[in-house]
Amino acid sequence: MQRLTFFLLFLCHVMSLTSQSVTMTPKDQPFVTYGFSDPSPVMPLGRFYPYHRFDGFSMQGESKNWKAIDMENGLIQLRILPEIGGKIWGAFHKKSGFPFIYHNDVVKFRDVAARGPWTSGGVEFNFGDYGHAPSCATPVDYTLRTNADSSISCFLGAYDWSSRTHWTVEVQLSAKQTFFTSRSTWANNTPFAVSNYQWMNAGFRASDDLQFLYPGTEYIDHDGKPFSWPMHENGKNLEYYRENNFGGYKSYHVLGKSTDYFGGYWKNPDVGFIHYSPYYQKMGKKLWIWGLSRQGMIWENLLTDKNGQYVELQSGRFFNQAGPASIQSPFKYNLLMPLQTDAWDEKWMTFSGLHGHSHAFDQGVLYFSKDSVRIFFHQPFSGSIKCVDSLGISFSANANVGAGTVTSLGATKNPVLKVFLNHELVYDQSDSKIVQRPLENDRSFAWDSEYGRYLKARSLFAQRDMPGAAAVLDTLLKINPNHVDALVLLASVQIQQNLPEAKTLLRKALSINTYDGWANFYWGYLHFSEGDFTNAEDGFSVAASQQETKQLALNYLALTAFRLGFHGKAENIAKECLSFFPKTADCQSLMLVLARGKADHKSRLDQQLKENPLDPIALAEQWLVYKNNQLQKVWVNEMPHQNYIETALWYARLGLWKEAVTILEIAPENLMSSLWLAYFQKKTGAEFQTTLQKAAYMDNQLAFPFRTEEFALLGWVDQVSDLPLWDYLLAKLQWSKGLTDQAKQSFLRTGHSSDAHFYLNKALLWKGSKDSVHASLETAFRLEPDNWRVVKAWTQFLLRNQLSEEALEVISHFQKSHPANYITGQVLAEAMFANRQFRKTADYLLTFQSLPNEGASGLQQLFREACLFAALENLKSKGKKSETKKYISLADTYPENLGSGKPYDHDFSLTTYLNQLLYGADTTSPWPASSGISSFSEYSFLTEVKSREAFIANQFYQAATSGK
Repeated sequence: MQRLTFFLLFLCHVMSLTSQSVTMTPKDQPFVTYGFSDPSPVMPLGRFYPYHRFDGFSMQGESKNWKAIDMENGLIQLRILPEIGGKIWGAFHKKSGFPFIYHNDVVKFRDVAARGPWTSGGVEFNFGDYGHAPSCATPVDYTLRTNADSSISCFLGAYDWSSRTHWTVEVQLSAKQTFFTSRSTWANNTPFAVSNYQWMNAGFRASDDLQFLYPGTEYIDHDGKPFSWPMHENGKNLEYYRENNFGGYKSYHVLGKSTDYFGGYWKNPDVGFIHYSPYYQKMGKKLWIWGLSRQGMIWENLLTDKNGQYVELQSGRFFNQAGPASIQSPFKYNLLMPLQTDAWDEKWMTFSGLHGHSHAFDQGVLYFSKDSVRIFFHQPFSGSIKCVDSLGISFSANANVGAGTVTSLGATKNPVLKVFLNHELVYDQSDSKIVQRPLENDRSFAWDSEYGRYLKARSLFAQRDMPGAAAVLDTLLKINPNHVDALVLLASVQIQQNLPEAKTLLRKALSINTYDGWANFYWGYLHFSEGDFTNAEDGFSVAASQQETKQLALNYLALTAFRLGFHGKAENIAKECLSFFPKTADCQSLMLVLARGKADHKSRLDQQLKENPLDPIALAEQWLVYKNNQLQKVWVNEMPHQNYIETALWYARLGLWKEAVTILEIAPENLMSSLWLAYFQKKTGAEFQTTLQKAAYMDNQLAFPFRTEEFALLGWVDQVSDLPLWDYLLAKLQWSKGLTDQAKQSFLRTGHSSDAHFYLNKALLWKGSKDSVHASLETAFRLEPDNWRVVKAWTQFLLRNQLSEEALEVISHFQKSHPANYITGQVLAEAMFANRQFRKTADYLLTFQSLPNEGASGLQQLFREACLFAALENLKSKGKKSETKKYISLADTYPENLGSGKPYDHDFSLTTYLNQLLYGADTTSPWPASSGISSFSEYSFLTEVKSREAFIANQFYQAATSGK
């Protein structure tokens, strides 16, 4: 083989000469802020309980200081805002000044997330069950550190209270790199499996010259359906932003190639972005694009003032963000198992000066131009570079270059097949990386089989739908009462619901297989929770013999031994657990407690805090043993009292009641933390009534109990106090667990309240009973007629029950004194429409200003139908054709003040038909679709747009042809 050495042309950016230092600057950063407010006391049903919604969004911006952490070296700069979900707010390529991660110059909260407020751009952390996690817009815990290697780190973290899991992200920056690293740790320290959903949503500037670097052969949607990538069936190349100018919003989960990267490239500034993470750590590669029509582009102004439109390039642990129908595809929901700690690294890189992209790898980016092989290095490189072309000719040279440097190897006419750095293969053109994974479900699979039903139940369980999972499992167990996996899964649901039937299910499972690991573990856990440590130890011991439950069982055996006072035994079991499973958080923390008073306690504590400076138990031990209170400095999240409760409960599990009291004594004042403090004071023999009496007068509106342990707490409180407040809290807890009948009984014991929101919640709980809802909402309205939530609920009830005149009177009176409330303003439009004030409705909506939620189209559809009825009304009254035509034409418009922009695929067929009728065209047949109704009162209850429009068309046909 002929070997040629080519001269290296070093194209070293000036910025690499200034990349010798790294700095981290915490400061107060002013932003024009469009804030959010108005936390909702209405029961937050659904998957994000116990988090309440926020319903207030500002139309006007005002300057506000936010805590900012600026991190930079000579090459890149990034900013973190710990008070807004810990979001990496943006990152810049310093030489060009280009934001390789979108930086929003304003903080513009809009109703996009499940809880409401959300901001665009940056890198958002989502751990839990769905996108835009509950903590995405509120403060998270954080701390800063300079590392031994002189790199800097910002640690961000929070609990996801819906699953009681804890996540930490370390954002690290070194001096000589054109990237920063995020190191994520997600710990499920509960004894129950939870939904395993993790995505990093990163925003990037949208522009016509943006190319998406997404290696793959197909993409799947949220339901798991496969489509071709990158070429669409319409001939568009989806890799280019500008060619996505069709249809609506775009959501591409790209797969088909087992590559470690994805990214984007902007041709005009010649800057690119690469996300790098080993394929086995981050398989999910998603691309999200707002529609390029006005349907999506209106969100540019809704989410920023001057930074322009953005796209999202997202990385996930699994292939897609599964929608409900995805369980029918191969792409099922996943579970984070009990005591599982998951961890992974991601690199967020920028490159420039390549004039293109061919391949990315850990150390840099390759581009094969017509006359050279160009390499951009993310960090300093020293050694040999060798390329092999298609004829087997080698091109090699030695290099010693800095980060941010482009190196060019001379011309070759033949395609390059392989590239080696220091003899390590970094590119192999012959390795296509194409995988043969099946993308569609086997049609012969029977979903009504036992296994099919179990899979469905497991998927519902993973979606936090406990009642739904229980219903499917009940059906399965009627078919096969001896299905052990179903028995155990249902038992785990019922344990969390505090139902005694769980023990019966586990006894049956053990009678079928005495060595079933999960049945034994939950059998032990139930007895451990009851204080029966003999049966607990028996169940855990058998579970420890099974590999799938060994970690859990050893962990709880160590806790059991500690509770019984056998500290030496507890230490031995904990050591054994850690030898097999080094990341077992409970055992690490137990060893820390056992080391109190010993010489190695401080070193253990320091090591645990080094691994995770946000470790709750390590921070608590620092306070308990050394009186170094970092808790109040670090726990600055939206609901810090919950951190104190969770930590106190961990000590309580060990029987360390005094420690639990000490932790809660410094907790922020809150109803639930006060109740727990009183409970643990009673355990220590201390006086507790003062704490309990103080709690009785605390605000309960945003108190949403969610822990299974709180059944026992509220039961105890009810025994030592006769206040009805505790029944209200118990009703919320039971309701959140799907126990609606029990919740109703607790609600009834509560009696009456002077709080209107109490009756809004009662109406929600009794939603199937018209009389109960009527009485509750009427009482709420009598108590607080100026409360917008009450007025909205009462008006909508009246509308649903065809009391439209009374509804219009209620909402009109409220809106006169609250004209800026766009939520009730929409209800006013609905009430006018229900009273057949069609022209008035349409004219009102033309001047109405809304702030929509993502995908909102209700107001626009209301406007369209008001216009169509106004046209019909004018036609029936034999008005001018021009007026009728005016409203028909308006029906095809999308007033952007209503929050919906015009899509590419608007359907003109109905208005074309109406115009034909209006001008006497040869239209002798009614609209082909049939609505199946004949009156406006029936129309009000139609949910399908097509049926409603068919009714309008048929009414139009009758009016237009009545004189013929």
